[in-house]
Amino acid sequence: KEKNMAISTAIQRGDTVEIYDENGKYIRGFVSAELKGYTSSTVTILRNQTLTIMDDKGKEIRSFSP
Repeated sequence: KEKNMAISTAIQRGDTVEIYDENGKYIRGFVSAELKGYTSSTVTILRNQTLTIMDDKGKEIRSFSP
């Protein structure tokens, strides 16, 4: 079973949020998104006026419409 790599860095690059593991390897990106925060296992983005918490695989954990 593949071990999940922790999120080490999340970067806003233009309108894309990119996340990287602790080895600096690109994990994935979220297009048309604004970075609001991240932890070692989640990233929070704002897209289409909705805050969404995603895991490191891009699966939605929870979303909020302010």
